[in-house]
Amino acid sequence: MQAAQETELRVRKRYEAELGTVIEVAEAQRLLAQAEVEYALSRLSVWRARLLEAKAKGNLNPSLELLKNASVK
Repeated sequence: MQAAQETELRVRKRYEAELGTVIEVAEAQRLLAQAEVEYALSRLSVWRARLLEAKAKGNLNPSLELLKNASVK
């Protein structure tokens, strides 16, 4: 995701300096949005795996506590 953010910034700066096209900016923004979605989905998968592990162990309390603390931040 960091690479997509850096690319979008670089392309936008080139466009502002009239060295790039609006199509390049749109493509960089599309790739950034895709990276953000993939990042969010990967984080969700980690939480799902933690909850499934806790369920298999028969004790959801540690995972629920992690979720509670994560939502505070």
